Amino acid sequence: MRKRPFPLITIGTAWAAALALVPTGTAAAAVRAGGPHGGPHGTTAISGTSPFTACTADHGFDEIDLSTEVEPWLAVNPRNPRHLVTIWQQDRRSYGNARGIIAGVSRDGGRTWRQVTLPGFTQCSGGTHNRSGGPWVSFAPNGDLYAVASSFSWPGESAVLVAKSTDGGDTWSEPAKVIGDDIAHAWNDKPSITAHPRDPRQVFAVWNRRVIPTDEHDTMLARSRDGGRTWEEPVSIYRSERGHQATIGNQIVVLPDGSLVNVFVENEFPIGGPPMPPADLPERVRVVRSSDGGRTWSPAVTISEHELNAPKLPDDGTSPVPQPGIIPDIAVNERTGDLHVVWAEDGLSRSRSAIGYAASRDGGRTWTRPRKINQTPDSEPGGNGQAFLPQVDVAGNGTVAVTYYDFRRNTDAAGTPTDLWMVTCNAGAACLAGKRPWRERHLAGSFNMERATNWDGPYLGGYYALTHSPGWFLSAYVATTERPDNKQDVFFTRTPAR
Repeated sequence: MRKRPFPLITIGTAWAAALALVPTGTAAAAVRAGGPHGGPHGTTAISGTSPFTACTADHGFDEIDLSTEVEPWLAVNPRNPRHLVTIWQQDRRSYGNARGIIAGVSRDGGRTWRQVTLPGFTQCSGGTHNRSGGPWVSFAPNGDLYAVASSFSWPGESAVLVAKSTDGGDTWSEPAKVIGDDIAHAWNDKPSITAHPRDPRQVFAVWNRRVIPTDEHDTMLARSRDGGRTWEEPVSIYRSERGHQATIGNQIVVLPDGSLVNVFVENEFPIGGPPMPPADLPERVRVVRSSDGGRTWSPAVTISEHELNAPKLPDDGTSPVPQPGIIPDIAVNERTGDLHVVWAEDGLSRSRSAIGYAASRDGGRTWTRPRKINQTPDSEPGGNGQAFLPQVDVAGNGTVAVTYYDFRRNTDAAGTPTDLWMVTCNAGAACLAGKRPWRERHLAGSFNMERATNWDGPYLGGYYALTHSPGWFLSAYVATTERPDNKQDVFFTRTPAR
């Protein structure tokens, strides 16, 4: 079956000058454990009412879903583990991406949060672009904080922008443009940013760039070696040997020896819109390595080759839930250098939507055989046994955690009850080799997936966040609410790292 392309963005003429909004700090209320989003330790709502309700600068042809959020990422300050910053897309647009980028800042370990608008990413925040997406955030070892997102307008440009905060996310610089292309010529999509965990001077941004007339794709890298003051000219670090193949979900981790490993899913999706490429090939989860700080990179190593999962609402088994496994996740054990990668695919369960896992003990050169890691009871294709949107992390004590959503609690309830789960293993090599069972725990839910913002189906985003602080795993995830004027929010939960 032909895979679904990303929607083509056609935006019309430019709008008037931006209405810049001053961010307001509001503490988010805690949600009691056992409630609509209750987990074993309770959850906290990070987001809420949109700060862009008064903005008219970006109104255009497509619909805006006010007070909806997708794709949060979360970082922990290495100098103060109670200081957390998450980032997300605010006010989802029907043709993709959102009206702005918002950060949530907590200085009490996630009990309360203050929302901060990142300036300059869109017209609603004082910039020139119509929309922005794919936000990511990373702390440097000195406490400096970096945020990246893609921003674009039509007609106009497709850009990757990086902002910096030196006060822990309370205020932000105007973003630096690390690349900007005429959007009719090239499309820059899904960036991530990684601050070197031991060298505050080094920062790495990575993304996919598609030259639209030729349908050529490159994985692009921009480096800063002076703490974000300047950025080197972006360079291509990978191009597929299979024509018309894009990479998406690029993410760099730094190994204990300083080597860089970049993970991605390679596929023929026409990122940026049609035309569809001529091939219909299996997806590949792959990594490339650099042992010289990003100057040169190894050939790609394939972790898994598979067909993409395509989740469905289980009550009819046909209505799409557009959360396919196109964004892999990677985590590194900070002591041993062991690597862990997760993704979603259709070949590991009868349900045709399961979580794949593989590990490497030699810096990404070789990998264990892919295996199903979620413990969702299986089902027929499109049924309650579907699991999707995995994330992976390794705590300081070596415990590995994988989170995912599934539909197992969709029995006779109205709507489509959906829950967030976690499996953990702390047996080191035995976990990697599949010789030790993983323990599952419930993190959050149930919530009704059918209430989510629409993007060819109910949409939570392509990823969310899983990280750790001493003794805890921390997650910033998206769930729906019962409020028609605030369909979904970013929530925070933590659970012991054992």
